[in-house]
Amino acid sequence: MDLQAKDWLPAIIGLAGGSLAGLIAAMTAVIGKENKISEFRQAWIDAQRADLASICSQAEAYVAETDIAKKVERLATFDAARARVELRENPRESEWAPIRAEIGSLRDEMIKSLPDKAAMKTHCTAILDGARWPLKANWSIVKTGEPWYRRFKASILVAVVAAVTLGVTVALWIGPTGPYLHPRVPSPDPKAAAASPVKPVTN
Repeated sequence: MDLQAKDWLPAIIGLAGGSLAGLIAAMTAVIGKENKISEFRQAWIDAQRADLASICSQAEAYVAETDIAKKVERLATFDAARARVELRENPRESEWAPIRAEIGSLRDEMIKSLPDKAAMKTHCTAILDGARWPLKANWSIVKTGEPWYRRFKASILVAVVAAVTLGVTVALWIGPTGPYLHPRVPSPDPKAAAASPVKPVTN
């Protein structure tokens, strides 16, 4: 059966249009999800910063405080911030392990009967300096996008380029000047034409 362009071209156009619509829908859904994840990550960064700052400030205030009730209140605030930091972290990962250890050492020092303020300052400095790198790393992810999202965008770009290339190729093939509608006619062989006898024209 000899199929003409009018027979299979609509199917190809429909398939290409459906594929493009599917890619757009998938991209829209993924962008929405990635934006929501970025919002969660930014909120995590903000909360972690606030709790780390609270830990150090409450430790210093606890040592300087003379009122027992207020000391208890500051220690409770310190412990609450420390608990939130602990709950945010994955126990299987070691990214924040040194910082968590410094927080524990800071607490041990601050509740001593005669706390060493110099040692406490060293612990606070280690906490803040150690937190800068992981916080910056997470902030970089917020700016550039999640790793899986960057891979997805690259895949979508490749798919779009491939679809456009295929569409242009088909258009050129079946277009008004394409080889599908205008197949190349083989030129006559000069040797064959010379060898064939010329019949006389008779009236």
